[in-house]
Amino acid sequence: ACAHRWKNVFYSRKDSLNNKLPNGVCYRYESDLRSSQFFIPCYRDHQRKFGEDYGSCQAGISNFLTQDLIIMGAPGTSYWTGSVLVYNTSSRGMSVYLDDDTGAVSFGSYLGNY
Repeated sequence: ACAHRWKNVFYSRKDSLNNKLPNGVCYRYESDLRSSQFFIPCYRDHQRKFGEDYGSCQAGISNFLTQDLIIMGAPGTSYWTGSVLVYNTSSRGMSVYLDDDTGAVSFGSYLGNY
């Protein structure tokens, strides 16, 4: 389950800055629904402004789960070009798929939205 509009309001209120943008959070529940693990793949406390690389990531707007992978769309990353984030639950590694500078994905394309 993902909440792509999640943002860390604790720090936003703490330092009187209300311009934290949605980073997104995803939860992976075990089959018994008693335990869960959460992922906030794009959150960086120092990024507060619109347009910063992961400032409005919105991870989890679309998602897919396999046995070992959590695949999340993140349309706000890379200055709104977007990306696809893949978390491997076995190795606990994160991969980020961005445009490879060929220009195949244009600025503002919202890659990862679907």
